[in-house]
Amino acid sequence: MDERVMSRATDVEDADEEHDLIEEIDRDLHQVQALLEQLSATPGAVKGGSAEQRLARRSTVERIRAALAEQQSVGMQYLWPAVRKTLPSGERLAEMAAESNKRCRGLLTALGKVSPDDAEFDDLVEQLTLACRMHVVFKDQVLLQLGDLLSARERQRIGRQLPRRDGVTETASALLKGWPVHP
Repeated sequence: MDERVMSRATDVEDADEEHDLIEEIDRDLHQVQALLEQLSATPGAVKGGSAEQRLARRSTVERIRAALAEQQSVGMQYLWPAVRKTLPSGERLAEMAAESNKRCRGLLTALGKVSPDDAEFDDLVEQLTLACRMHVVFKDQVLLQLGDLLSARERQRIGRQLPRRDGVTETASALLKGWPVHP
C-alpha cells in the first residue's frame, strides 16, 4: 500500500481517537480535579487568606461552576443516554449522577450567595470539594464500565458529536442562569 494512503489512514484513526467519548469526558474530569486542587491550595478567610486569595477562591469556584455546567450539559445529551443504553444498571447510574449533580448545583448556588470573606464560604467550599471529588470517582467508575461494553467505533461516533470547547453550550448556559453569583 502507498505510504501516503497509510499516512492518511493513520491520521484519520488518530483524529478519531481525539474524539473518543470516554477520553473527552475523562479530560473534563481532570480539569475539575485540577480546579479543586487549586481551590484547596488557596487559603480562605478561616485560614487567614488575604483579600486577594479570597477573591481567587471566588474566581476558582466560578470556574468550577462553569466547568460543571458544561459537563452536566454534555452528560445529559451524550454520556448518560449512552450509559442508559449500554450498561445493565444504566438507568440507576444515570439517576445517581443526577442526584450528585443536584447536590453540587445546590452547593454552588449557596456559594453564590455568600461572600468569600465569610467563614460560611470556606465551609461550603469544603462541602463542594468533597461532593465534587465523590462525583469524579463515581463518574470514573461509570466510564470504566462503559469503556468495557461500548465499542471504540461507538465511543468515537458519540465523541465526534460533542460540542467543541470554544464556548459555553446553550444547555450549559441555561444551567448557569439558575446559579446566582455573589458580587
